[in-house]
Amino acid sequence: MTVASSEWLDLLRREYLDDFIRQGGAAVKFAVVGDDSPGGALLLDRVEREAADAGYLSARVDASRVKIHMMQDVFFEVARRVPWEDLARRAVRSYYVRGGYRVGDDLSADAVAALNGIDAAPLHAEVRQRMEEMLRRGDELAKDFRLAMLWLCQAEIWRGSSSEDAATILEWLRGDLRLVSAMKRFLIFRKIGRHNARAMLSSLSAWARLVGLPGLVLTLDLRRLSAARRADVADGLYYTRAAVLDAYEVLRQLIDGTDDLRGMLCVVLADPALFDDDRRGVAIYKALYERVWPDVQLRQRENPLSALARLGDGGVPA
Repeated sequence: MTVASSEWLDLLRREYLDDFIRQGGAAVKFAVVGDDSPGGALLLDRVEREAADAGYLSARVDASRVKIHMMQDVFFEVARRVPWEDLARRAVRSYYVRGGYRVGDDLSADAVAALNGIDAAPLHAEVRQRMEEMLRRGDELAKDFRLAMLWLCQAEIWRGSSSEDAATILEWLRGDLRLVSAMKRFLIFRKIGRHNARAMLSSLSAWARLVGLPGLVLTLDLRRLSAARRADVADGLYYTRAAVLDAYEVLRQLIDGTDDLRGMLCVVLADPALFDDDRRGVAIYKALYERVWPDVQLRQRENPLSALARLGDGGVPA
């Protein structure tokens, strides 16, 4: 039994994007689509369009190009797609407005002070204090993430003198920074790795909500995991059985972390082999299998709201 793609997408928008996720919830949804069907890519395109229309941040991670079994690589791929400076500007602008200041396109302290006929130095100190207070209240933000966002906001307040600082922070967030010693002046002393990448991802969704967005929609294309032989892979990454198991552990951690996440929807695209293959399928990793396989299956039809849905030919609306 299958669920029509159009029905599943409508439910995803209505029950999750428009309601549950917007209210601060989090969920991981698996969509199974035939590997040879163009509907998989179209499905993720539609999810991303729905997310953008609803005001969410969105990012796609493709297992054929990104080592999806390494959580830090997943975060780095997401980070490359996030408009970090825009989020910082949203935060700074909101605190100028809350403070009763008029603002234009330039959010530097000098520009806002000139627009309001006041001295720039005390304004800078005031806004920085407001930003620090706001970030301290964001108890869902990891410490290193909180410091990084403070410096990005600082770069908007003192735009000219802090541009190099902002570039360094962005390199760190995207995994492009060669030496972590460059981060010491920001009181950040470690790179983003397997040990803290999931906390960084959850901090991103919380940060999006703090600056006024409803949250983050992450789409994961896992169809590459079902390639059983290296010879079956024309280009891109091939996953050994050990790597597949590590990828399942990443998914298991995401599912178990939904109670602590705020405003994040993760849509996982897989082909049927990922659930039917006895050698590489999800069944070989019981910790994940028991979390996504429905305990109760209806005889009449598939449940479109379950964690796992097999999508049929109902058509993906353009």
